[in-house]
Amino acid sequence: MTDQYLITNSLSQDRRSQKELFERYAPYLLSIAQRYVIDRQESEDVFLKSFEKIFKNLHSYSSEKGEFKSWAKRIVIHESLNHIRKNNLFDYEDNICMMEGSSTGPDIIDMLNAEELYKIISKLKPPYATIFNMVIDGYSYSEISETLSINEATCRSYFMRSRAMLRDTLYKQEYIYHGNK
Repeated sequence: MTDQYLITNSLSQDRRSQKELFERYAPYLLSIAQRYVIDRQESEDVFLKSFEKIFKNLHSYSSEKGEFKSWAKRIVIHESLNHIRKNNLFDYEDNICMMEGSSTGPDIIDMLNAEELYKIISKLKPPYATIFNMVIDGYSYSEISETLSINEATCRSYFMRSRAMLRDTLYKQEYIYHGNK
């Protein structure tokens, strides 16, 4: 069954199609919620609220706007960010200086598989993890700064710092070869 078939039938309140659509995308969309909302129970709540919104707004989806998967992903991301904002999980620092980072070796972050990177990102504080995730998900700095109501330079600084923190974590966990070892 195609997505369009499931969507059309779901709009007609066909429970089997709704269940199939849910089961098809649940693992992927739950993983998105878990990247943004670290607490497992809270991320599951965000995921379920997101799916409620997906079904409630299914009539507004159009394949001309892109894939259903991308449309649903954006709903999960927005719901996750709303949850973070509502629960005041951001802890912004007032004066953040742009970190200058130059790497002489290959960028280890680009060399990790998704699961390894997710585990390490999940250990970052929410502002860093959230901004890093949003950049990975294709948001521009201006979109992130507008969504999170922060200065664009602050947004870039958080992203640079998150990369540096990830690199430091990887060094500490010996993911990166250190010279003469």
